[in-house]
Amino acid sequence: MQSIWDQVSPLLSGIIVEIIKLLCVLVLAGFGYLQIKAKASIDTMKNKAQRELFHKICDEAFAFAEATFKNESSRNKMNKAFTYASSKLSDVGIKLSVEEITAAIEKACLDYNANKNKTLKDGDKAS
Repeated sequence: MQSIWDQVSPLLSGIIVEIIKLLCVLVLAGFGYLQIKAKASIDTMKNKAQRELFHKICDEAFAFAEATFKNESSRNKMNKAFTYASSKLSDVGIKLSVEEITAAIEKACLDYNANKNKTLKDGDKAS
């Protein structure tokens, strides 16, 4: 019996060591997968926060141009709003194309006009 154990013991030890190696590889692969998922999640949250900040800055730029340059043409207002938004976005480290910034300012303008028209219509109904 002892001689059988002496022969089988090294084989069992080798099998146990290989199982432990396999488990370590699986655990490390799992950590790698979790790291990738966590990074993607963080990037998504960062991008969402940046988008929200971007739209707030463009809304602010539109409001600034609309209030400060009332008597100027809409093209001049857009240029002033664009300059303001570009400056603020570069201050916070957000880099976007000219088209994206312009589109966000235009959206702010459309939202403002829609709310303005809605307010006027609601005022007419109240009269």
